[in-house]
Amino acid sequence: MVDAAKIAKLRAKAMSTAYPEEAKAFERKAGDLMAEHGISEQAVQRALAAIFGGRANTPPSTTAGASASQPAESGSMVEAVIWLFEEEDNRAMRSRELWTLIEARGLYTSLGRTPWATVASKLATDPSFERVAPGLYRLRRSS
Repeated sequence: MVDAAKIAKLRAKAMSTAYPEEAKAFERKAGDLMAEHGISEQAVQRALAAIFGGRANTPPSTTAGASASQPAESGSMVEAVIWLFEEEDNRAMRSRELWTLIEARGLYTSLGRTPWATVASKLATDPSFERVAPGLYRLRRSS
């Protein structure tokens, strides 16, 4: 039986591969299965959040009274990404994985139809981040 969790795993594979053609194939298969079995995007997003955001150190959703240890609701996306890299021990991540974590933890609101592309743009242009492999970024280490 196909459920949202299986589709989320396909999407997670698409986010983690270093091969664009493989990622497209996983995304295409996930879309086909969603259509075939009538599984909503929201259900898949919840399952992705469980995969990427279900760690014990997950912060509560940000509010106006957010603590200094997490980015404020009005903070920038860059602040949210920096905070996530720090929480994840600065492991290299792709923009889609980062966006999934940002959304799951309520650190920033959506930026349109492809918010992960906005994250990718910030990763590529902000000097706070370094590219460690094609599509993989982490915080730049201070010298």
